Amino acid sequence: MDVHHLAPEILDGGRRPLTRLERLERDEIIRCLTGPAITVTRAAEELGIARATLYRKIAQYDIVLPSRSGDAPH
Repeated sequence: MDVHHLAPEILDGGRRPLTRLERLERDEIIRCLTGPAITVTRAAEELGIARATLYRKIAQYDIVLPSRSGDAPH
């Protein structure tokens, strides 16, 4: 799934330009988090990382997703 169709504010890293590897990681995290009915817990499982690590990555990349009920990121 390509994430480039998402709203620019979702893909806007904010603080500094990202390296190619960081963009790939950020895009994969966003892809997982924007899946239908996905939670942070399920996205972390799909990515093979701990939920706490996923929350750190969300903060690191300034990922802001539309609000959803459940345990969605900020």
